[in-house]
Amino acid sequence: AQVAAKLGSKFNTRFTVDCGPRIRAANAGDEFTCTAMDDGGTSSRVAVVVKDSSGSVRFDMSGAAPK
Repeated sequence: AQVAAKLGSKFNTRFTVDCGPRIRAANAGDEFTCTAMDDGGTSSRVAVVVKDSSGSVRFDMSGAAPK
């Protein structure tokens, strides 16, 4: 939900985001890839990195998989 909200704010449109399992342990430094789809049906890969133990994330839509 955090990634979808941030993408929606950045691009001024609604996104659905699939990051795999709904429950995920949030450890600082964890990396994973999500798929984001906008209202127009365009999908993009999103590399996500967990920033801290509270689950804050940063992401990159360049399509590159996380390390």
